[in-house]
Amino acid sequence: MTLRITCGWCSKDMGAKPGQGVSGTTHGICSECLEQETKAVLDVMQVQREIVARRENGNTKESNTNVSQ
Repeated sequence: MTLRITCGWCSKDMGAKPGQGVSGTTHGICSECLEQETKAVLDVMQVQREIVARRENGNTKESNTNVSQ
């Protein structure tokens, strides 16, 4: 029996693996989606660091910062 591997983000077919007694579909994340998701998380972390730095410097006014998607 075989499990089809599908990207849970974009539904791209990522191949198959032995199902060890079961068949169907399992999910993972393809390299392209992983790269996009990693960039999005790093962008958010950068915005958070900037907010913390402003607060530490006594500047509590936060500007509207757009996060790239």
